[in-house]
Amino acid sequence: MTTIPKEYTPISADSHLEISAGRWTHLVPKKYIDQAPRTVLIENASDVGSFAGGQTLRNEGHAIGDGPVSMGVGTFDSNNGGGPPAQRLKEQETDGIAAEVLYPATYTNMFRQIKDEDAYRAVIHAYNQWLAEEYCEYAPDRLIGMGLMPGTGVDGAILELQACARMGLKGVALNCFPNGNMFPTPEDDLFWAEAIAMKMPITVHVQFAFGPGSTESNTNYPLFKYAKTPKVMQESRRDPIRRFITPFCPFAGREIVQLMFAGVFDRFPELQIYFAETNIGWIANWIERMDGQYEKNQDWAEALFDLPHLARRPSDYVREQVQWGLGSNAVGVQQRDYIGGAGRILWYTDFPHPATNWPNSSVWLEQNFGAASNNSVTDEERYMMTVGNVVNFFHLDSAVSHS
Repeated sequence: MTTIPKEYTPISADSHLEISAGRWTHLVPKKYIDQAPRTVLIENASDVGSFAGGQTLRNEGHAIGDGPVSMGVGTFDSNNGGGPPAQRLKEQETDGIAAEVLYPATYTNMFRQIKDEDAYRAVIHAYNQWLAEEYCEYAPDRLIGMGLMPGTGVDGAILELQACARMGLKGVALNCFPNGNMFPTPEDDLFWAEAIAMKMPITVHVQFAFGPGSTESNTNYPLFKYAKTPKVMQESRRDPIRRFITPFCPFAGREIVQLMFAGVFDRFPELQIYFAETNIGWIANWIERMDGQYEKNQDWAEALFDLPHLARRPSDYVREQVQWGLGSNAVGVQQRDYIGGAGRILWYTDFPHPATNWPNSSVWLEQNFGAASNNSVTDEERYMMTVGNVVNFFHLDSAVSHS
């Protein structure tokens, strides 16, 4: 049974650093600085991120990506969530939060636009170095940064994984498979094995974002490399991976289905992956439908595509090897036992994105776990979902959970 401290303060398992690029690009080597993102201020608008080659990223008058809580009034530095670490600690205290797992600014998804792979890796490493040595170092028990992984191949991903561990980061975030594509390959096993050996937590923020070298929708890329590719593959409805994902899956199910059919979960039963910012109300319906689709389609998938039968039901992989992010989703909490139990759920605030309830996250806590939710959440379960699971998954000092 979980030991519950008499007093504890919740931890957000998914928050963001919507910061100006100028805070960290001083660490980019000079020979690559012209390819690094830069923040510029344009008249009558807030900060925008700009990349080399004359391409300016704008998004209708507020900061890159989802934007800070203030929805773009002012600049990155003047907005909540966009300032220095000392400001961030005060924002945590205002919200009644003990610590935050910090994902990068949304504009970092665009790094893959950098065509020079050496420059691309250097930019990612500079961000990770700044995150570890300048930002999180200010209060490492409260600022829990997730390192970025490059999408140039397994060797580069492993090198940056090792660098993140040396610098003291508590986890990393993948934006594509370790091989650099939107589909798994056998060489990815080198990355999974190294992460497990290092005990480095692996996370995905919502889902993989872009294919290699492109900003196009990830739906334009193949999801799986089959042993056989029959002519019926031209009909997407006959693609077994897409069929097993099912249309009821809005978020991370794609990557999970790819991993299970690639045999990754079977070869690495100790592998756990945290999918942040997914909420969980859809999962019960998805895994029920996925099990049904698998039973109906597994035989022709093997006959036509040489896709082997799974060792377990699809839902078993989900319940045993996946962790989920929960923001405000009382319906999902109600279904917690069906998707693997309270031990698989990590609560988050999503600060400073517009979806957050900062500085009133206590309202979300009550809606999810309080008496008004009618979810019959025990004290132990509440502690697990708001503190214990994030401490265990990211190997944090349990002292961070105390108020």
